[in-house]
Amino acid sequence: MIKQLLVTGVAKLGNFMDKMKLGGGGRYEKLIGSLEKKGVKDPAALAAHIGMKKYGKKGFLSLAAKGRRRAMREKKASYA
Repeated sequence: MIKQLLVTGVAKLGNFMDKMKLGGGGRYEKLIGSLEKKGVKDPAALAAHIGMKKYGKKGFLSLAAKGRRRAMREKKASYA
């Protein structure tokens, strides 16, 4: 399937393979970093606002919950 997308030009290999997983927190952190570079006063708040606008309140809060669950699993695994 990836090969078909590359042949048709729908996806570029770098963009398609390097995409961060939704709910993993990587996209959010990347956005915060880019907002900090632009000199935004509170980049975390602006990133949260953008996420709420893009995914809606319910969707954004579910992504946040998914991230919290993942963090707790990783924290438990580090203790074991």
